[in-house]
Amino acid sequence: MKYSIEELKSIIKELMSEKRYNHSVMVMEEAGKYVEKYKKGDSSFYEKTIRAALMHDIAKEMSEKEIEEYIKDNNIKLDISNSINKPLIHGIIGADKCTKLYDFDEEMGQSIRWHTTGSTNMSLMDKIVFLADKTGRTNLSPKLVEIRNKAFENLDEGIYLYINNNMEKLKTKGIPINPISIDVQKYFYDKIKKI
Repeated sequence: MKYSIEELKSIIKELMSEKRYNHSVMVMEEAGKYVEKYKKGDSSFYEKTIRAALMHDIAKEMSEKEIEEYIKDNNIKLDISNSINKPLIHGIIGADKCTKLYDFDEEMGQSIRWHTTGSTNMSLMDKIVFLADKTGRTNLSPKLVEIRNKAFENLDEGIYLYINNNMEKLKTKGIPINPISIDVQKYFYDKIKKI
């Protein structure tokens, strides 16, 4: 790997608030625990996954102007005025930045791209980064503790539980649900139904 973990930490520390930086480090640590559970002994996978987890929010605190400029300068086809795209923007830009600037391979970039909504074609790394982002926190709610416990038994069930719970919260608040989330919920429901 071109950059050490400490070098990547220094990079994001300059780009993020302290709160976001601390979250990113916790997500990296949580991802390491998932790797220990699901791919123990694979040091290459471990190194790539914790790097992706650490850098997952690299574009989260970019201003709208910075986002517009980055999309234009890097020829990214994304309509940022479309509310459906809002949850995807920092993942798409983050994936692009990390593959171009920090020696991330396609799988690492993809796990950053989909860490917010998930997708119907998630690799093991995608699943780990997605769940680590949700459960790598202090003061987890009882529901997130339940989701974390389930995820350490079965990643697919953990993802389904998280998405289902999140959609219920959005419904009660009257917030529109991203169509991607609906597709992902159905996909993982169908997967766990077969278990």
